[in-house]
Amino acid sequence: MSFIDRFGIEAKKVLVFKKVSRCILLGILPAALFYSIALFWLRYSGFMIMEILRDPAQQSGESSFLGFLSNIGIWLWVSSAAICFFTIAARDSTLKSSHRELLILTGMLSLLLAVDDFFLIHDRYIDQYICYLVYAFVALAILIRHNQQILVVEGFAFLVAGSFLALSILHPSF
Repeated sequence: MSFIDRFGIEAKKVLVFKKVSRCILLGILPAALFYSIALFWLRYSGFMIMEILRDPAQQSGESSFLGFLSNIGIWLWVSSAAICFFTIAARDSTLKSSHRELLILTGMLSLLLAVDDFFLIHDRYIDQYICYLVYAFVALAILIRHNQQILVVEGFAFLVAGSFLALSILHPSF
């Protein structure tokens, strides 16, 4: 079988209408909509296009490493949310409803933490202790509601993740 014939067969597997439309509907369309609305809103608020598109370190002339650990934390929150949501999408038919709910709740908590860190919500808009109490309450509610699933999946990992979340609110004064 030639490369072109093989590529045609593989392309047919990739370009399945149902999968392509789902990808567009759940991935590309929301991302494009968010990007367009954000760009329009920020432009309407008086920001120039380059101010919107450039990184704050480029604009301020500060080191690119300023805020590095905070940015890594945001990447980790988004990554964990993406893993949860991808697991649901990839294994939807094989997941028990309790596992699906656990993945949705932990994915949403991770996404909420990422948004909070990225937009500095707990530093600028809502008192940080209120945010911390909400996060602790949500994590505890997830633990209470899904303790059996957590123990089956990986109890120690949940304990370590919860401990790191709790430790992240400590602010070292160097």
